[in-house]
Amino acid sequence: MNRLINTIVSALLTMGLLFNNNLLYAAGGKEETVYPAYLTLTPTIVNLNDQNRARFLRVEIDLSIKTAEDAELIHQHMPALQDRLVVLLGGRDTKELQAPGARDALRKEVLEALRDTMMKTAGQPAVDDLYFTGFIIQ
Repeated sequence: MNRLINTIVSALLTMGLLFNNNLLYAAGGKEETVYPAYLTLTPTIVNLNDQNRARFLRVEIDLSIKTAEDAELIHQHMPALQDRLVVLLGGRDTKELQAPGARDALRKEVLEALRDTMMKTAGQPAVDDLYFTGFIIQ
C-alpha cells in the first residue's frame, strides 16, 4: 500500500514539474519562461501624506506580459518604470488609499502610467496587465 502511494505521489510531482510554466531543460539546467508570463518588480516603498504622523506605502507588483520581447523591454527600461512608480505613488493621502475601491482605481492608474512610460521609452506598451501582490500602509 505504501509503495502504491509513493508511486502515485511521485507521478503527481513529475506531472507538476512537466506542466509547470517554467520548464527546466535537462541538458543545461536552464529555465525557459513560457509566455504569457508574470514579471515581479522589486517592492516600491514611498512616503504618504498624513498630517498626524509619518506613513509609508509598500507595494509589490507583478506585471502580466505576453512575449519575451516585452520582458526584455521592461528589464531594459526598469529604472524609468521604478521612477514612475515612486513619483505616482509618493505623497498620496493615506485616507484616500484606504477608501473602498481605492486599490482597484490605483491599480488601473498605475497600469496606465506604466504603459505610457513604456510607449515613451520603448515605443510599445509591453505591459498587458498589473496585479498588486502586496499592499501595506504603515
